[in-house]
Amino acid sequence: MSDINQLRNKMDTVTLEMIKLLKTRTDIAKEIGEVKKNIGKGVTDEEREENLRGKVIQTSKEIKLDETLSTKFLNFLLNESIKVQSQNKQTHLSIFLKAKSLEQKGKKIIHMEVGEPDFLPPDIVKKSLSEVFEKGFIKYGQAKGMPIFRDSLAKYVSKKFNVNVTQENIIVSPGARFSIFTAVLAGFGRAIAEVGAVIIVGGNIAGSTRVMTTTIALETSKGNLELALALGIILVMLAVGVNSVMHIFKSLGQKYHGVLR
Repeated sequence: MSDINQLRNKMDTVTLEMIKLLKTRTDIAKEIGEVKKNIGKGVTDEEREENLRGKVIQTSKEIKLDETLSTKFLNFLLNESIKVQSQNKQTHLSIFLKAKSLEQKGKKIIHMEVGEPDFLPPDIVKKSLSEVFEKGFIKYGQAKGMPIFRDSLAKYVSKKFNVNVTQENIIVSPGARFSIFTAVLAGFGRAIAEVGAVIIVGGNIAGSTRVMTTTIALETSKGNLELALALGIILVMLAVGVNSVMHIFKSLGQKYHGVLR
């Protein structure tokens, strides 16, 4: 028992040292963030991240540490550095609200976010649009996103996170939150609204495959309209409730992350 206690004490000592080093690293990240702010440099630096990632992987090989584990730890550190350096950074929402405030004070604001500037596009834009039309790039692309872009993104993710990702694993969307909400609502809609598909796949067996929609259809066919109507009202209330929750999550995302969607 004394041996395991000694090992645990050693582990605790190492853990506390790591916490102290994390505090030191965080303070350095704050200082770097201030320097970047003063010289007008962005928060992220892909080239530096790649160089550091290469060093971490090389060190992991030398000390025989799992590369996946070390890469995850590095990504955690990099993400924390980005958070620290972005704390005082203005968001889309804060800039928009500031613009509205200045406008109320009589300042003239050119609203680029609404897509209605008060000047015509320059000649280079007109020429580029003309070339686009001549080359026939006027149709909708694939719903998943451009194959070239998805392939490049897959290679980038595979290299950065040390995982195997192909373009078939990637769908391009305007933000992860939007995609997750859409998937949840689509799945929920299929679950509460399907009748024919449920009956074809699983039938309408009481206690096994019977769901609310098939119950409504069954009770209607039996003439129990009161029960069918009551179940329909409950179903509508569930749908409204889930959509309301999703709307609340969306509003919270706009409030705390400054995303105007």
